Amino acid sequence: MVRKVEGLLSRLTNLETGLNQVPAMLQQHNDTVDRQFRFFNQSQDRMDRMGADTEQYFDKASRQLTGMMTTRLAHFNADAENAQAEWQRRFDTLKADNIYQRIVEYLNPFSELPVQQKVLNQLQERQAQQTAQAIQALQQRLDADTALQQQLLFQVTRTNAVLEQLTERSWLQKALGLNKK
Repeated sequence: MVRKVEGLLSRLTNLETGLNQVPAMLQQHNDTVDRQFRFFNQSQDRMDRMGADTEQYFDKASRQLTGMMTTRLAHFNADAENAQAEWQRRFDTLKADNIYQRIVEYLNPFSELPVQQKVLNQLQERQAQQTAQAIQALQQRLDADTALQQQLLFQVTRTNAVLEQLTERSWLQKALGLNKK
């Protein structure tokens, strides 16, 4: 009977030793959770900075594209005004001169007009293609950044779920009536 009581006391002593180690283990677990929380806060800060940097990049690219298009439009408008002034000058000259004698001389610039128009059309097509490529590149960058942010959000959501499970009271804590911090 004494041996049984000694064995039971020995087991209770071992249980007491194990229970005395539980607070240290809980503190270690809390420290781990705190480190993970700080890590995720830092990751969130980085994601915020990346989002702001991306937004600044697209704002800058948009301003540059707008500036370039404004410059091109001003150039085309200046060319159109110059052409109108030239035509007006030529018609004024035609009115002043004998039109029937000079008609052959004045038709010469019109013979080059289709070539000039073709060159102008090619230039406009190149500009349109370059603009379309720039817009497509911007859209691809936006799509890539959106996909990255969605992946990061998914990882944060999964981590939060794991953290919630880790911070729940275990069956042993419930049985012992221990509360978590």
